[in-house]
Amino acid sequence: MPPAGRIYKKSTVLLELDTYDCFRRLYGTLCSRAAARGTHRRVNAEDPRFYSTLQLINSTVRGLLPVPAYRDERAPPDPTGHFRSTPRASPPSSGPAAGTPPGTERGGAEHRLPAGAAAAASSSPDMAAPAELSGLSDEAAYGACSEPDASTKDFLLQQTMLRVKDPKKSLDFYTRVLGMTLLQKFDFPTMKFSLYFLAYEDKNDIPKDKTERTAWTFSRKATLELTHNWGTENDENQSYHNGNSDPRGFGHIGIAVPDVHKACKRFEELGVTFVKKPDDGKMKGLAFVQDPDGYWIEILNPNHMVTLT
Repeated sequence: MPPAGRIYKKSTVLLELDTYDCFRRLYGTLCSRAAARGTHRRVNAEDPRFYSTLQLINSTVRGLLPVPAYRDERAPPDPTGHFRSTPRASPPSSGPAAGTPPGTERGGAEHRLPAGAAAAASSSPDMAAPAELSGLSDEAAYGACSEPDASTKDFLLQQTMLRVKDPKKSLDFYTRVLGMTLLQKFDFPTMKFSLYFLAYEDKNDIPKDKTERTAWTFSRKATLELTHNWGTENDENQSYHNGNSDPRGFGHIGIAVPDVHKACKRFEELGVTFVKKPDDGKMKGLAFVQDPDGYWIEILNPNHMVTLT
């Protein structure tokens, strides 16, 4: 298990912070000849020579080993789904007790270079701070995209599927609270599940003929498909993961409304659970609510989004 110290990820190697700094400084010293020639070299953990240096030190100094590869996760996402910049604590460990100073290994020895070597290495001009995280530039984002193939011209995003525990509660929420319309229901008795398709459509436009109705339902844009596995509503221990706690994945769906504050005032009166109210946090004017299964739903106004992006 890893030591109790704070850890950062460098390439595929995770090292305790102060140990990594010592390695980085030592490697910078090894690059001094190149620096003397006027070729400044930043310490780069992707450089195979960095890891070779690490292995050499490991073979001669007791205890200087890479920490097992835990991921360097970030703090839980805010309701918009973006990570905060504050690092999370290390994973739980059965190793050193809480409060053990960084650098103490499992057996009690320290993951540190001798004092003289560390002091000499710290004076290296080639020491480089970890690179600041950033997203793709506009150029990189658009550059990663391809022109759609002509054969995809008539493709459309037709459905998003959510598994629900109790269809009565979910259908009530999405129709009475959010104002959607049930387009069609499909039952699969041999596999013991049902599908419910909802969307913002006028119920008077729904075809009466079943065959025509099915084709029409699957031609609507952005429908919500609720999947009910029979019997889950009677299982007290059953629940679905909403994607916003570890392990995070799915985030939310979004509903556009004319007036976010007015919509949320009504939601409050109906007893809807809020993740974020319109005036909470830094991103004002949008809200997040939860459906009966805990899935997050963003409530937004299209025109107001211009001020947030």
